[in-house]
Amino acid sequence: MMLAWRLCLSDPVDLVNVARLQGCAEHVGVNTLLRRDARLDEAARRAAGGEALREAVTAAGYRMKTTASIEIRTAGGDTRIAEILAEHFCDDVTNRVFRDVGVHRSGDDLRWILAEPFAPPRPEDMPAVAGQVLALINDARAQPRRCGGQEFSATQPLDYSATLERAALSHAQDMAVNDFMGHVGSNGNTPDIRADLAGYPWRSIGENVAAGQTSAEEVVNGWLASPSHCATLMDPRYSETGIAYAQNPDAGHGIYWAQVFGRPR
Repeated sequence: MMLAWRLCLSDPVDLVNVARLQGCAEHVGVNTLLRRDARLDEAARRAAGGEALREAVTAAGYRMKTTASIEIRTAGGDTRIAEILAEHFCDDVTNRVFRDVGVHRSGDDLRWILAEPFAPPRPEDMPAVAGQVLALINDARAQPRRCGGQEFSATQPLDYSATLERAALSHAQDMAVNDFMGHVGSNGNTPDIRADLAGYPWRSIGENVAAGQTSAEEVVNGWLASPSHCATLMDPRYSETGIAYAQNPDAGHGIYWAQVFGRPR
């Protein structure tokens, strides 16, 4: 399949996208073009004026997950710009997580801002995402694992509990609405109390929380990388779990996750 592409030499976004398609240095080309976003144009203008990158992107109204800035000053024209992009900015240009781009030009000065948008799963996708989290966690529990200084043997898979999901959802929503991450709720409730309120007759209760992750893989990998969360995830006392997330675009992390572990009486 051939990809037709016409380079508009006056457009700096085209220059980045051509480098992205062709690849450079040790990086192969990426077949997803960056989309120009007017908010990132404004962020590039702000950054060129001296604002810090993250502050400029936030002030422009773009919610990002990751970002990078490219600055080039040359009077050498498009050919030289393309050479500099390939020689010095290949990592950013071919980074597959970036989806959007903005640009600001002032004379011979060019600044691009490349960004990965913050794209959390939709609320209606929670059953499917919870199923993905459960599968990843059961895969992790099926293998011996070291969590910080603790060694864990492989253990039994967890069953899904709708009751524990209600406990997890209540806490995820509390964290999202009140913009915090922790195990003590805004009303002082702890995981065991939330399990009681959800109607779960427990013998053992545990909880993992997270914030900002936008996929099942990311949230589970984060828990496995944290010794305390990993230990909870691998704990053989637990036989059931419930998983939930909640969103608030005005909160610091945007999305908040809770997973409650339990063993019923």
